[in-house]
Amino acid sequence: MRPRIGDDVLFAPVPGGVALMGTAGELTLKGAHVAALVERLAPQLDGRRTVEELTASLPAGHRTVVTELIGVLGERGLVHDAHRPARDGARFSGGTALVIGAGTVADACARALAHSDVSEVTVAAPGAGVPEGTGFALHLFGHGELSGARRTAAECAARGIPLVQVLIGGSCALIAPRDGVDWGAVWQRMLPAEQRGFQTASEPAATDAACRVLANHLAFRLFRLVEAGASGEAHGDTRLASFDLDTLELTRHTVLPTPPPTGARRPRSPAEFEDAVRVLRKEPRCGEEEFSTRVVTAVDARFGVILSLAEDDLPQVPLRRTRAVVANPASPGRTVTVSAWGADFATARHKTAMLALGVHRSLSFDAPWAWGLRLRDGAPCRVDAPALESAPVGVGLDWPEMVTDALLARCRQELIAGAGAAPGTGVAPGTAPGPLAGVPIPAPGRDADRVAAHRLRLLAVLGLDVRLLDVTAAAGAPAVAAVVDGAVHQLVCRPRRADAVRDVLAELLVAVQSGQEPVALLTGIGTAEAPARAVGGEDVVAGAVTALRRSGREPVLVPLDHDPALGRILPCVGKVVLVDA
Repeated sequence: MRPRIGDDVLFAPVPGGVALMGTAGELTLKGAHVAALVERLAPQLDGRRTVEELTASLPAGHRTVVTELIGVLGERGLVHDAHRPARDGARFSGGTALVIGAGTVADACARALAHSDVSEVTVAAPGAGVPEGTGFALHLFGHGELSGARRTAAECAARGIPLVQVLIGGSCALIAPRDGVDWGAVWQRMLPAEQRGFQTASEPAATDAACRVLANHLAFRLFRLVEAGASGEAHGDTRLASFDLDTLELTRHTVLPTPPPTGARRPRSPAEFEDAVRVLRKEPRCGEEEFSTRVVTAVDARFGVILSLAEDDLPQVPLRRTRAVVANPASPGRTVTVSAWGADFATARHKTAMLALGVHRSLSFDAPWAWGLRLRDGAPCRVDAPALESAPVGVGLDWPEMVTDALLARCRQELIAGAGAAPGTGVAPGTAPGPLAGVPIPAPGRDADRVAAHRLRLLAVLGLDVRLLDVTAAAGAPAVAAVVDGAVHQLVCRPRRADAVRDVLAELLVAVQSGQEPVALLTGIGTAEAPARAVGGEDVVAGAVTALRRSGREPVLVPLDHDPALGRILPCVGKVVLVDA
């Protein structure tokens, strides 16, 4: 390779490093010595010498640094091989530009392109199509032309015409990334308040100066797109850009694709459902760090599935808490708030993000029915949508974890309902027959479980005299209830009893540290004669299934895999419902 720095590349020292910018992209390198190194190296990158010749006289350590730096610049398109043959493709200089659209910004874009070195600028009305001989195009449109925007994008892609598309409205312009965007998904993910801004203003309410700034930005963006394509480079941000015509601020946003509407989806056959389950079963476990990386694409204050994920003003002592605001696709304009706790901030955020994705997946299910997996024998079973509405959602980093989570959540729900607090029935806690029977658990000692003992002491300091009941026999899975003043205030089911003891105390702590008045979940309490057999591992699933079948109904697991984009972030989400045997 004979490295040559692009004629368009500019660089300047910045605090802590150096910034480089060219038509192919931008790059900031950290390190106090990097700015001086780039300044000395740039004049040498003229394409006359190979990397080996450039670094031959350097010590081994310096040679490695310079070689790696040239490699990084090459990866970002700021340096290219002077001996690489140029690819065929349109060039901006002397090319033919097309502006599709009408109004102040479209006129400003035409003037901006006319002042560049293109040979010709043509302005076409919306819906007029792309004329023959067009080299590259800018397309500006309003919310009423979303379908036309998709057609224009498809036509330009088929003909190899570089295209920059912009949705204009109110005081905002949304600019498609290099590879285009699904405008239908952008509109669906957009908050209703912002949609109204696009719907009520066909022409941006901005000054002429702001429109000119936007037009120049769009012309430069088109220039970069054309030149990068002509040189064979494929660099640039893949996120949607938003240009604020009031502040001139440019922000970038990830917009996840939306699932096709129910009417456009062909119902799966039983065999196709079984194939989908096999895929989910084989899905490798997603590590917590990998999940944290994936979920970032779902968080965005304007277009996100999760609109915010933060600690906000939540009390953080003794346990850490995180709150998520989740977009509600079932009721646009409204949101759902969920929160979770952890011993540290990372755990709290991880649990909250998983719960938020599960809740959104549940809210976005809009089909009249779904296939489920009968847990007794693994047979496909059709489940009507109303049965899913009240079922708690289960999430997991792999299939077994999700199945266990969904089963335990359903066991808890049935346990509470059977003891007199049926969710959604209007029955007040403790007013229906069927007291919750459990075996008293001795207070955990410091030597046996330091975490549980510490949480119990904290509750005592806060004035709560807490007794613990093992209600595993009733639940069919490890379950513990926290009793205060003769009433159950918290109840959890977990894969192991030790986890249930810790977590039921944590749930009670979280309620108290939030300043909530203690509220009884159940008031009818009995005493069982003997503790249940300890269960764990696969026995948890088997015991929970057996317990749920006592009602004469069959537990069925329904995977919520209808949203492929969210499935790539968290594949395993589901609900356990009970159907007639």
